[in-house]
Amino acid sequence: MAGASTPMHTARDLLAEAREHFLAAEPVDPDAVRKPILASWWRSRQWHVAADHIELDYLHDPDLEPIRCCGTCTSSSTASRSASS
Repeated sequence: MAGASTPMHTARDLLAEAREHFLAAEPVDPDAVRKPILASWWRSRQWHVAADHIELDYLHDPDLEPIRCCGTCTSSSTASRSASS
């Protein structure tokens, strides 16, 4: 029984295989990848976004204090809502 010794491919395996094919510029089985994900892969390739590396800017000494609103945008929207009531 040849089929019994061959492990069944799960959806996760098929997706991983499709990703490998895509990264190697080989044909991808469209049934293995959801359309929005495949579209994202193509956009990433089109915009030259690395699939295996994320580059983040490093802030040496970030300001972790919360940003405080001066209230002008909130108070003006509140005032306009009060006037229309």
